[in-house]
Order: sequence, then structure tokens, then C-alpha cells
Amino acid sequence: METISPSGALFKFLVSFLLLNIPTQASGSFLVFGPTAPVQTSVGGEAVLSCHLSPAQNAEDMKVIWLKSQDVVHHYQGREDHSEDQTPNFQGRTELLKDAITAGNVTLRIWNVKSSDAGQYKCLFSDSSHSAEAFMELKVIEAPTLFETYPVWWSVIGILALGQLSILFYYSWKTYQFRGTEDLDEWVQTDQVYLGLLTFLPLLPTLLFVAVDFHGKRKARGNTARRQPSENVPLGTRR
Repeated sequence: METISPSGALFKFLVSFLLLNIPTQASGSFLVFGPTAPVQTSVGGEAVLSCHLSPAQNAEDMKVIWLKSQDVVHHYQGREDHSEDQTPNFQGRTELLKDAITAGNVTLRIWNVKSSDAGQYKCLFSDSSHSAEAFMELKVIEAPTLFETYPVWWSVIGILALGQLSILFYYSWKTYQFRGTEDLDEWVQTDQVYLGLLTFLPLLPTLLFVAVDFHGKRKARGNTARRQPSENVPLGTRR
């Protein structure tokens, strides 16, 4: 019979203890990846926040919750969305794109973005045995004023407005000069150009303002639509 010394028994005990307590990755565990850089959008635009599982796996039967602080932005569970759990501020403004959910990839779309939507968001995946989450930042940019965006156009509008005032002054002075005389009718007939400018020039600043405003909004919508989410990295898990 082999005799084991006390020191040998202690060594075997320590080895067994360490082997039993080495952390191992549980079956079915996963990480969540999210954008590293802040996602940017503008007020009134659209925000697109994406996250996915690694390794890729089917998340149709998982629970997926998007949170902003304590607010429930979107809740997906049991293969359907649960809008009744949403915070009122987000109701009717979100959609979870599930085209690639079988590969563990989901995208949250927020419409009609408000200034209050800015902040940190959490994407949480969970199943019966494991959960993991990723954090991402949404920055909401206030739309610049028309003067900040188009200073040259506003300069042109200002010049036209001064021209309009000059014509009004000229017309008033002529009317005062020829008041009570037949020369007023003759002046009106011979200076049709001035009267035409006086009639149509006031419309130009308004038309230019509407055109510039429409162009600026269309350009902002185009920039928002072309904006893509940033590269993704794993940001955190929990057991």
C-alpha cells in the first residue's frame, strides 16, 4: 500500500481545488457588440442603433430590451414586440429591425428624434441561462439656423430688403412731390418699372426664404439617411 506524505496530500488537494475552480465559459454564453463611437443624428431625424451577438446565434427566442437609463425604449420577447412596456416618450417612435435576428443582429430605429433622446443606451440580450449587454451613446445635434447655414443667402435677402425700402421711399417721395397735381398720374404711367418692382420685389425675400429652408431640410434628411452605424466592439457581459 502506497503511503502518501502529508505534504503530498496537501499538494494534490490544492491542485484539485484549483482545477475545480478554474472559470469556464458556460455553454450557450455570448457577448454583445455595439458601436464604439457615438451615433449622431439631428433633431427631427432618425437614429439607428445596432448590436449583435458573438458568436453569432439565433436570437429569435431571446429577450431583447433597449434601455435609456431606467426608460424602456423597446422590448422584444417571445418573438414579438411589447409596445405596452415602452416609456411613453418612445411610444410610436421606435422599430426593431429583425431581418438578421437569426444571426443575432438587431437594429433599433428611432424616428422623429428629440433633444431629450440624447444619452447612453443599453442593448440587453438574455435567454434562460445567460445575459449580456452593450452600451452606446446617441448624440442629438440641434439643427443650425438658416443664417448659420446660408450666410450668403441671408446677405442677398438683406440687400433685396434694402432695395425694397429704397423703392418705397422713392415712391412715397414722388407721391408727396406731385400731390394734388395732374403730374402724379403722368408719373405713374411713365414709371411703370418702379411700380412693377414695388409690387413684386417684396415677394422675393419670402420666396428665397422658403426655398432656402426647404433645401436645408432636404439636405439634413439626406445626411441622416446616409449616416451608417460605427464599427462594433464587445462592450460588456454579465452572468
